Amino acid sequence: MTSSSCALRPLRIGLIANRSHQDAPDSALVQLLRSARSSIQHLSVEWIVVGRTLDAIISHNLLDVCAQHERFPYGRDGGLMKLVARVVDSDPARTVDAVIYLIDPVDPSSIFPEALALKRQCVIHKKPFLSTLASAREWLELEALALGAPHNPAL
Repeated sequence: MTSSSCALRPLRIGLIANRSHQDAPDSALVQLLRSARSSIQHLSVEWIVVGRTLDAIISHNLLDVCAQHERFPYGRDGGLMKLVARVVDSDPARTVDAVIYLIDPVDPSSIFPEALALKRQCVIHKKPFLSTLASAREWLELEALALGAPHNPAL
């Protein structure tokens, strides 16, 4: 689903990042939110953020980029499965349009059943599943361009 098909409501994006992509000041999560700030603002994104990822956003003083958000529990407390449920939800007021899951391929949690279910359901329901900084950054830029945002020459 593209942002243009969501013109009546904000683009709703699920967001989760493995621990290795959260903590450092130059982590993938921080890089994404800083570099995509203008695209995110143009898209009026509503974030569905899993617990620790939101904690990291707050700790890096980036909550202004994700001002419109809904907090889900930590992954271990069911947050990841709640995100899966939003992917498959047919209610337009609750479903997500895309998922950004910044995965660390060497972290065993990346292949836990919940993580695999999230990816599988995104594929089944034809919703973008973006697992790298580069793919998430490019997708956000393309969605913003589709809504008339100016091109970012740095990309």
